[in-house]
Amino acid sequence: MKFLQINPLLVFVLVAFNFVYAQTVIPGNVSTSCGVELNKLILTPDYSTCASFLKLLPLQNTSDPKNVLDGYCSSPKCSDSTTNNSATELKNLCQKELNTSSPDPQLIALKDILIFNTPIEQSLCLKNSSGGYCYTDSDSSAIFGFLSGLNATNPPRDINCTDCNKAIVNTFVNFYKAHPESTPELPVSQQELNNFQTMVSTKCNSSFIDGKVPNNNNSQQQKSSGISMHTPSYTGFTMFANTIFVASLVIVVSYVI
Repeated sequence: MKFLQINPLLVFVLVAFNFVYAQTVIPGNVSTSCGVELNKLILTPDYSTCASFLKLLPLQNTSDPKNVLDGYCSSPKCSDSTTNNSATELKNLCQKELNTSSPDPQLIALKDILIFNTPIEQSLCLKNSSGGYCYTDSDSSAIFGFLSGLNATNPPRDINCTDCNKAIVNTFVNFYKAHPESTPELPVSQQELNNFQTMVSTKCNSSFIDGKVPNNNNSQQQKSSGISMHTPSYTGFTMFANTIFVASLVIVVSYVI
């Protein structure tokens, strides 16, 4: 039975929140090596200064994500070497917990956040022509959740052909092509990814997935003000705000029981 459709960024935040502020509530009965790795991850100095999941913790206590995302997007990007090393250590030291028929969703989410840190950070910082973050649109949020692996249980069945969605789709597809070793880490099959791309090409034509990110500014401009593009106005954050209180009471976030 489906419990509650949770915004993927909320899962993102709750994973970090549980690990940082409730380190005694390590997800499931993890091994000693996995528990040590989780604590080491939270205490990694770089993550307190770069645009990491720790920067998103204040989303727990706000009804408007703008200031939090402003701070996140103005921080320097976490280095690929740091996130890649963390992902490798997590997979090695928590392999018992990850390689089961029912792996803990928090560990899976944390692994995906590290592996796909670059497209996640770039997508969260995309802005529409009104200055709002693309992610807060419900359609863009669903696409982000699927392509990042943070909400793989609900693949999008339709898409609005907006610049925001084109930017998010191409940001992830470009990353997949540059890092083919990453796609097996997604909790979705290659066939599901292919089906999604077919749906997008059918609805928006093949040029929608051409590798181009609309109005792609240089990295410094993107970090300071986001990539500006046209899209429908700020509609997706309502569900985020309505579910955050309920979800914060859940120790282990799940989609299906």
